[in-house]
Formats: sequence, C-alpha cells, structure tokens
Amino acid sequence: ELSPSCLITAVVTVNPQPSPITGTTQVCIGSNTTLTDAGGGTWTSSIPALASAGAGTGVVSGIVAGIVAISYTLPTGCVTATNVTVNPLPVISGQTSICLGLPSPLTGNISGGTWSSSNPAVATIGSISGLISGVTLGTSVITYTLPTGCMITTTVSVNPPPAPITGTTNICLGLTTTLSGIGGGGWY
Repeated sequence: ELSPSCLITAVVTVNPQPSPITGTTQVCIGSNTTLTDAGGGTWTSSIPALASAGAGTGVVSGIVAGIVAISYTLPTGCVTATNVTVNPLPVISGQTSICLGLPSPLTGNISGGTWSSSNPAVATIGSISGLISGVTLGTSVITYTLPTGCMITTTVSVNPPPAPITGTTNICLGLTTTLSGIGGGGWY
C-alpha cells in the first residue's frame, strides 16, 4: 500500500466528436460532390485511387467505380467518416451518323437508363428503346442517363438518304449491267 504522499494525477480532456458529415454521398466517375462538417478539420480518403478528397475543402472526386470511406478528422484526433459510392459512367454504342427516314438503335452498356434528344426537331429517340429516328437534316446531342444520375452524351448527325440507284436492273445470265448513284458511296 502506497503512502498518501506517493500520488500522481493527470488531467484528461474529453473532446467532442465531429458532427455528422452531410452532403451527397453518391458521385459519378469524373464528377465531384462536396461533403461538409462544422469546420477546422481535415478530409481524407481511404482509397485515393478510387476517390480523392480535398483536405481542406471536402470536395470528393470520383475516379474509379466502388465504395470509399471519407474521413473528417479534427486537430484533437477525433474523427468521423461516411461511405461515398462512386458510380460508373455508361458507354453508348451504335451508329451516330444516320440517314433521314432510316431509324437506327443506340445501346448503353449499363441497362436501366433513359434516352433523350437535345433537338427532337432533328432527331427523336425512344426514351427506353434507344431507337433514334431522323426528322430533318442536322445534328442532335443524345443523352443516356442512368438512375444514379450518371450520364454520357453523343452527337448524332442526320444525313440525306442516297439518291435512287439508276441503270438497267433486268439482265440476262452471263451479262453485266452498270448501275449508278450519286458519287462518294460504296457498293455492296
């Protein structure tokens, strides 16, 4: 048993936790979202290659699809965190140069999105089907948007159809005929 004179004390400071992180915790690849807290702390990402976090700003930039923990640390060492989901961008495939009067489908590599046209007077597109139809000559920006809000665009050109083919279309076996059309195209 120690004597009363052999005593040491220490003062323990109990620091508050940071307030909960607020802001949108979904971001698209190549886009940003801003997280906020009370101030005075530093932001870090658990996987900077997946999503970076501005140390003093709370701006989270999506780099690769996945889930990353974003932490907010006060100078006292107290920390809070939230998960941020980085959503993928879709990819559009299909013909982006179409002929007037000949519908053509566009597809997205991630299903469940919706299609829209910036200029329906030039080209319309089925919001679910992706079937694009030229209305008049010109260009229109086509957008494919996923339920996550991630989107991609492509420009579609509506071109005039080729002129009718001319020439003799009724020939005898073993003989040849010459067909013609407006120059610049290929025959097949």
